[in-house]
Amino acid sequence: MLQVQRQMAQSKGLVGYAMDADLPRLSFWTLSVWEDRRSLTDFVHATPHQEIMRKIAPLMKQPKFVYWKIEGREIPLRWDDAKARLESAQSH
Repeated sequence: MLQVQRQMAQSKGLVGYAMDADLPRLSFWTLSVWEDRRSLTDFVHATPHQEIMRKIAPLMKQPKFVYWKIEGREIPLRWDDAKARLESAQSH
C-alpha cells in the first residue's frame, strides 16, 4: 500500500488525502480531494494502484464510493462528514 500512497502523492491534480482503518473489521477508507474527476480517474487506472487493486479484489467486500463537489474553504474534509455521506448513499 505504500506504493499506492507514493503514487497518490505524486499524482497530477491531487489536492490532499487521508486514510483511515478499522483493523478488527478489516475496513479501510480513503478520503481524497482532486482538482477534477479526470485526475482521479487517471490515478485509479494507473500502476501501481490498478495492479494492486486487481490482486486484492478477491479478498475485499464490494467497494463503495461517494463523490461530491466542494469549495476550497471546505478543506480539510472531515471524516465524520465523509462517513455520514457514505452511510446515506448506502441506505438509498
